[in-house]
Amino acid sequence: MELLMGKSPGDCIKYRAEISMSGEQQRAKEISSIDLIIQLYKKDVDRTLLRENLKLTPAQRVEKFGEFLRQQAALRGAFPKSAEES
Repeated sequence: MELLMGKSPGDCIKYRAEISMSGEQQRAKEISSIDLIIQLYKKDVDRTLLRENLKLTPAQRVEKFGEFLRQQAALRGAFPKSAEES
C-alpha cells in the first residue's frame, strides 16, 4: 500500500485494477495495444502493391529490383554533384 500513498484516488483504483489482472489478461491487453499500432501503420501502406509483388516469382522480383537499381543509377548520373559531395 505504500506505493499508493500520495496518489489520487483514481490512480489508486487504476493501479489496483492492473495488479489484479492475471498474466493472461495482461498479454491480451498488450496484444490489443499492438493490434492498434499495426492498424495505424496499415493505413499508410499500399497493400495492393505488396499483393502485386507477391504474385511475381522470385526471379521476376529480382529482375524488377535490378531495373529499379538501373533507373536509380541513371538518375544519379543525370544530376551534377554538389560541392559538398566532391
